[in-house]
Amino acid sequence: MRRLVLGTYNLGKIKEYKLLFKELSLPLQISTLKELKIEKKPKEEGKSFREIAIKKGKFFAHLTKLPTLSEDGGLEIEILGGEPGIKSKRWPGYEAEDEELIKFTLKKLEGIPFEKRNAKLKIVLCLALPYRNKTSYFLAKGEIKGKILNEPRGKLQKGYPFRVLFYLPKYKKTFAQLGFKKEVEIGHRKKALLRLKPILELLPKINFDFEFSKFTPLQRKVYQQVEKIPYGKTKTYKEIAENLSLGNSQRLIAKILSQNPLPLIIPCHRVVGKRDLGGYIFGRKMKEYLIKLEKEV
Repeated sequence: MRRLVLGTYNLGKIKEYKLLFKELSLPLQISTLKELKIEKKPKEEGKSFREIAIKKGKFFAHLTKLPTLSEDGGLEIEILGGEPGIKSKRWPGYEAEDEELIKFTLKKLEGIPFEKRNAKLKIVLCLALPYRNKTSYFLAKGEIKGKILNEPRGKLQKGYPFRVLFYLPKYKKTFAQLGFKKEVEIGHRKKALLRLKPILELLPKINFDFEFSKFTPLQRKVYQQVEKIPYGKTKTYKEIAENLSLGNSQRLIAKILSQNPLPLIIPCHRVVGKRDLGGYIFGRKMKEYLIKLEKEV
């Protein structure tokens, strides 16, 4: 069974992921960083959840040489201009304990009426796929809307300070009052994971040990062109052919792409045309899904 590393040391998140993977029947063997004896941590520097999630994913995929699922996320409060955002754990200016963050949040919102306390819990997941000296990745986002109360309610779970303040009008409870299983069922982490589910289901079909040297010289040139296409962007079969001075060889390019033994790693889904020439091994629907997913985050 294909192994997938959870790129987090947070025991609460690991518990949540294990429950979600079981619920979604994902055909993967979960490994934790502790099980792999990984103790290093990346510097959580970046300007967005997206940037930090990618950094974590690439870091742990490089260390473990295994597909890795990492994340970054936090609380955004509308009236505070989206604070704390990426600083959720370090909002006071240092890495604060859960109780400190609760008190700090309440002080920040002191005097602000309930109707103006709109907030979101947001997350970006990064599925990082290492191969040779490169790492490809896919992103998915999830969010849940609510309001911030003026006092904590429910049991505080270590690593989730804001859930005792985050009120869900639909349920008339805070996230923490819902109970663990209900939190997971309606949470932002599940929403993001569902977006990655079609890709996670494909991982067992990919031979990560395939030797790049087995490609013909022309295949290597085509795949190297494909690897240069930025995340969320596309190129046409015609552009790839022209870049390689192959003239009007769009069908040749499509044939090579359809034989790609490393889909997801070599992102052939990013090559498109006015007519689909069959250039993606997992089919047209999956190709369209991957292009759409990349444009979402």
